[in-house]
Amino acid sequence: MRAWTRRGCAVAAEHFGAGAALTVGLAMLLAAQSSSVTARESKETAELEEHVAVVCLLPGRLRKLGGQLTYVERRKPIETTAPDCEIRGGEYTAYDRANYANALSIWREAADQGDAKAMTYVGEIYERKLGEPDYARAAEWYQRAVAAGDRRAMRHLANLYESGLGVPRDTAAALSLWRRAAGIDEELVLASQLDAITTAADQRVAELARALEAQNETTRRLRDGLSKIEARLAQQQAQLASAQRELETERTRDEGAVDARTTLADRETEIALLNTQVASQAAQLDASRQAADIQRRRLEETLAALDVERRQRSELDQNVVDLERRVASLGKALESSKQQVLSEQAVARALQSDLVRTQALTVKSGTERAKLEAKLVELQAE
Repeated sequence: MRAWTRRGCAVAAEHFGAGAALTVGLAMLLAAQSSSVTARESKETAELEEHVAVVCLLPGRLRKLGGQLTYVERRKPIETTAPDCEIRGGEYTAYDRANYANALSIWREAADQGDAKAMTYVGEIYERKLGEPDYARAAEWYQRAVAAGDRRAMRHLANLYESGLGVPRDTAAALSLWRRAAGIDEELVLASQLDAITTAADQRVAELARALEAQNETTRRLRDGLSKIEARLAQQQAQLASAQRELETERTRDEGAVDARTTLADRETEIALLNTQVASQAAQLDASRQAADIQRRRLEETLAALDVERRQRSELDQNVVDLERRVASLGKALESSKQQVLSEQAVARALQSDLVRTQALTVKSGTERAKLEAKLVELQAE
């Protein structure tokens, strides 16, 4: 290295002068020193890693019982260094590819390509697999998986909406997601909507009942007026018959008398007037009958409409009963989904406890490594 440094300085002095030669020499010395330090640090790191504790699974010892039975005992895990485990033919974890950070990078690639199950896995990792939960990002991935039709993501997102984690608390959205996850795709009809429909139907029935009562009252008045007109007409017809009999009698008694003729003319005038009145009363009676027929038809139409409203109300009551049954079924499905989520949460807590124990072992290994580094420093100082 020194020879190369001298040669470089000579070349620089020959071409660029003494200042350039000095600069080149200093640069090459610094590079040589840096490479020496890097090699020394790499060697020290390798030596330190040889003293890091690992969990080593030693091969089972070959045991002999008596003179005939030979067997291999169960493999024994111990805590030792990696070189010692290798020398003794043991098995230890050199690198763990199955941690959640690596799993996230693997599933994220598939999720970005539109895989619904991968989206759900990414959401679960963000929710409870990487130490501090990130509920907002978990909800975002669950929503993408729900849009792709994954029912497991529906249950997780419903739980977040119900608890208000990462998204605003929305019980209606949570209930809708629980229903979709349970396979219930019918439109949800709330009790308030049913009450509004029932109230509107009751008001319509009450209005029709009042209209029917008014029609009945009008019909009754028309019938009373018709009865009076018929009685008056009968009375006038009786008067006409009596006048005609009297006229016949008067004609028989005194056909040649002038007074009788005058009386007869007056009687005929009266009869003509009575006939006119009778015709007028008959016309009024016909008009009243026609009006009564119109009112009767309107009443029949009103009764038919009322029957239709009653049938619709009966169908609405039956729909309410069916909806109550569906709500009961939904409650059972919701309870089952909640139980499944609780079981998944129990599994997640178990995994978190394993992670805590692993972290504790890592901390312990770090402590021992620090002790070894301190001993190494002491040895180097000696």
